[in-house]
Amino acid sequence: MKTFFLLSMIVPMVIFSQETTDSYRLSDFHFSMGRQMYTHHTDDLMQLYDNVKTDFGLSDNLMDNSGYFYGRSNTGFFNFILGFTKKPTRSLNAGISYYTGNRRNLSFSCRDKTRTDTVDAGDYIIYVDSVNNTFYNFNEIISEIALSFSSIYRTAPEKTIIMYSGFGINVGYTIYSSLDYSKFSKNANVYNINGVDYENYIFMPDNMNFTTKNDYKRSLYTRLFIPMGINIRFSKDDKLFSKFYLDFAALFGFEFQNQPDSSPYMRSYSAFSSGIRYNLN
Repeated sequence: MKTFFLLSMIVPMVIFSQETTDSYRLSDFHFSMGRQMYTHHTDDLMQLYDNVKTDFGLSDNLMDNSGYFYGRSNTGFFNFILGFTKKPTRSLNAGISYYTGNRRNLSFSCRDKTRTDTVDAGDYIIYVDSVNNTFYNFNEIISEIALSFSSIYRTAPEKTIIMYSGFGINVGYTIYSSLDYSKFSKNANVYNINGVDYENYIFMPDNMNFTTKNDYKRSLYTRLFIPMGINIRFSKDDKLFSKFYLDFAALFGFEFQNQPDSSPYMRSYSAFSSGIRYNLN
């Protein structure tokens, strides 16, 4: 896995060494914002649980004795990107990004039932059970700064609508990370009559515990991605507005995470953004 993090140093050098600096000149810049979504990786979430179970006093076999599911994880981001062009249809981009949001989410649900009474009603027997439902939730919140480098290929730049694609690399580091942990318990009496459960919600006290662990473990991320986008020129005739473009893009790729005291992992991700591009030419 170290090979992938080494790429974060090598690939930008390869991209920007394809031509001398005299061959490429600053041609455009753009601002954009969007949202990045992650696929859930079981090993990743097991790692999250292993890292925090001691801090919150959780048992080793909690996940073995409960149902669990992955919540939706996504982060919002802002980009500022500079474009360097030699040929009208090709550019090398370098940018900086800021990410913030919910990075990983994992929830558990446990149900414990204890028989407390049995009532013989003649024609049938009523079983009375005491049921405890416990819900656990982990939510990792991050702020990340990242550098990106990409090689972009565009269709004819004189057109009003320009399509583009390419390949690139993004290297990020969490500048802030916290972990929210919550525990929610519900107790109920359950009456089983002729094989059918009836829960008594009248006597069901709720118990909510919420804890935040600040300064959670920082991580290094390396992302390899393929962007696909479209630029739409504001105006083809106006001298000023002909330099402005609406930019809509989608990114698809793979992310590699390296966190202290944990095993690296890989997962796929996708991102969608919109913004403004200004052409200096």
